[in-house]
Amino acid sequence: MPEARLRAAAQDPDVPPIPCHPAGPPAGMITPGPNGVTSANPSAVAVVEEGVAQNPIDIAAEFPSLLAGNDAGLQEPRCTISFDIEDTYPTASIPDSMALQLPSGSLPPNVNPSLPPIIFVAPSDCLGPNPAARCGRPLDCRLPFCGRDIIFVHGLIDEALVDMVQATNRQGPISALALWPPNDGAFIAAGGYFRRMAERNWQDFILNKLRPAYRRAGVPHGPRFLVVAWPVAQRMEFGVHALLWQIAGAMRDGTNVMTLGTNDGPGIVSAGLTTPGFCGRGCIIVSASTGGPLSIAATNIAANASRPWVTPSLRTLPTFIKGHVAFHPALGGAEIAWQALALVNGPTGRCTAVPDLLNGLGGGGWTAAIVSSCAAVRALNQTVLVDLTPPVMNQIWRPVMTASPSAITNVVPTLVVAGAHPTKLAAVHWVTPVLPGYDDGVLSVDSQLGRPWTLGASPRSLRFNAWGLIGTKYYDRGSPTAQAIPYFFDQNIELYRRPLAHAAAPNPFLTPTGMVLPNVSLHEVSASSSGLPHVFSFLQSTAGHLFRRRVGDPDHADSQPNNERDGCPPDSYSYQPTGNYFGPQASVSEESRAVFDSSVYTTRGRNHFSAAELATGPIPLLSPALMTAIEGEARGRYVRLRIRLPPIRIDRTFWIWKREYVRMRGWRCRDEIDYAFDFAFRR
Repeated sequence: MPEARLRAAAQDPDVPPIPCHPAGPPAGMITPGPNGVTSANPSAVAVVEEGVAQNPIDIAAEFPSLLAGNDAGLQEPRCTISFDIEDTYPTASIPDSMALQLPSGSLPPNVNPSLPPIIFVAPSDCLGPNPAARCGRPLDCRLPFCGRDIIFVHGLIDEALVDMVQATNRQGPISALALWPPNDGAFIAAGGYFRRMAERNWQDFILNKLRPAYRRAGVPHGPRFLVVAWPVAQRMEFGVHALLWQIAGAMRDGTNVMTLGTNDGPGIVSAGLTTPGFCGRGCIIVSASTGGPLSIAATNIAANASRPWVTPSLRTLPTFIKGHVAFHPALGGAEIAWQALALVNGPTGRCTAVPDLLNGLGGGGWTAAIVSSCAAVRALNQTVLVDLTPPVMNQIWRPVMTASPSAITNVVPTLVVAGAHPTKLAAVHWVTPVLPGYDDGVLSVDSQLGRPWTLGASPRSLRFNAWGLIGTKYYDRGSPTAQAIPYFFDQNIELYRRPLAHAAAPNPFLTPTGMVLPNVSLHEVSASSSGLPHVFSFLQSTAGHLFRRRVGDPDHADSQPNNERDGCPPDSYSYQPTGNYFGPQASVSEESRAVFDSSVYTTRGRNHFSAAELATGPIPLLSPALMTAIEGEARGRYVRLRIRLPPIRIDRTFWIWKREYVRMRGWRCRDEIDYAFDFAFRR
């Protein structure tokens, strides 16, 4: 294409996008669509065809650097022209409703001396006689996490907060007022109020995803696991203590260690462990939402002995935790919690919007009757909602999460699976400052990755370095409008406050659907995409926030079965469909890799769980198989011109528009949980 044409394309919005294959795509790449037009005379001098293309692309040819496993290779300029624009950001203002008004003294001290010390007894080293009775079966890497023991840490449980508020006003179950640690039976005893809530929170995940993964491997037994019940109706400091107390108890004498029954047996049963051995071969924390920052803070507090209740023995507990997989973690807090508490503590009558906000945060249960007055819900000022507000999470808890242990063997690395749904809670975040940029309907992508938070400076932005918006190369024309338009809004909604600031997905070089963004610079996004030490971006998905909690639950729309599709296993699920704001409802099922630190394949893991394993060297956080577990696709509309006028013969294809996508292999039949099972901590 002539240089004059290239320059025009950078300035003239009527010039179509410059094709990445000026001479047409490789042979076999074109699939004529229903709009194709061809001359009826096969001997005609000129033939013109028009059609659509939706075909695989060769990753090795188009994006060869991606096969090394690092998605920074997507940053290479592709078919665009760069130019620079000087810009200044105006001082951002936040509406009064976002000004958090909390009673004096409600912020937590960094140290709570009233909590009892935790005594830790290390699990057996698995080298003595009959180790399976204590430490579980030998590692088997056909299984998720190689069959290691699992610690499940739930997020915010909205039902518990609803019951607590009602009980405070003498209308709900008195058990919802149980406190940690004086009423620890509600959290530890079988049938205890908070214990029952926690187990129900993870039931779908365990039965509908974890058990089928074991069955597919031909293993009749299940993993051993602990479901931690922590006090969502108290501040996060108490949650940290409850988490470490229950892990220590499980390692010491098997308290509340469960397993799955055999093929024909019951679902979840006691593992019957009464001696040290849980986590003896190393265990994995699997957390969701608020459980993410809770787990990171807890393991760092234990390793650093930064509380009076941390005993010398407890400092060694993190060495038995191999790693942490965090699904949609609230590492930067939740703007919805901030907005809700601002309303609760604001002028009388402003609480009417609280049910909508809190139902979006937790999944349901709040009604107008419960918040009949602001005074009725001010008990929320003493709950973890305060810690979830971005100012508190970033000022109080971020320093705890960034305080790296002095000994590298005490570091518990975290892999983040982050989500961005196109339309969940759209009516709230398109018209308010809540959830800036991409989000999963509850948390912004920035929060899930722990990117630095500054009042009025979110989301962390990309810079489009080219004619992209003029040529619409950053709009996903290859996806249904019900999905593409909402994502375009999320990407650019902050432009009215911060010119040239475009939101970044977990993989900044892709949209959530996996569409490649040509020639962008990271601007405010770190090269690792995340913002905390020892926290690594791993995967991005189009899942809503509650997918993990409701996977396979037929009563909720958060997960949809895929088993009607050819080749999809019965435990395959897609995510909540889009709304119909901009077109017919569309299915949502995309996942893309988001890895920006190549050391996760080699040296970031640790291997110190027993003398037998110690000699094998470092264990990677991610299986090297992830390096090539990606696939590409091109979508677009083309015109093909064929001229046969001997001795002249011309066969050229011109793209009217084209988009390229890089996604996880098998994304149509898989979900974010499957990929965590496949690639995280598999050695």
